[in-house]
Amino acid sequence: MILHLNDLETGISKGGRIWLDFGEEQFPEKGWYDLPGTLLEFWLPALQSFADGHTDFCKLGFLDGPYAVWLLRKPDAVWVTCMEQGSAVLEQPVDFPGFWDSVRKCVRYYERMQYLSTT
Repeated sequence: MILHLNDLETGISKGGRIWLDFGEEQFPEKGWYDLPGTLLEFWLPALQSFADGHTDFCKLGFLDGPYAVWLLRKPDAVWVTCMEQGSAVLEQPVDFPGFWDSVRKCVRYYERMQYLSTT
């Protein structure tokens, strides 16, 4: 996950750029503008449940646009499917521990900056 911390907005909107980077592919697109703090608040419970092994499927939506990311635990790997308007546009195995670490790093930053509640 890419989160540009140097251009986060303050005030009511608290917008910024957030997207997923898969090397040569980015989703929804490189430089995607959304509300990262709100996304992280929505994503965190689902990702925590997935990371703890309580579920083998996790859906992460974006607020702006018809985009979603699905994570599916298979016997050999965790697979990510990037969805646009209900159709898969990218599907591949993903380094879930690396992704989960990047999400937690973003959450810690947002908590420090008081973009997220800490409760």
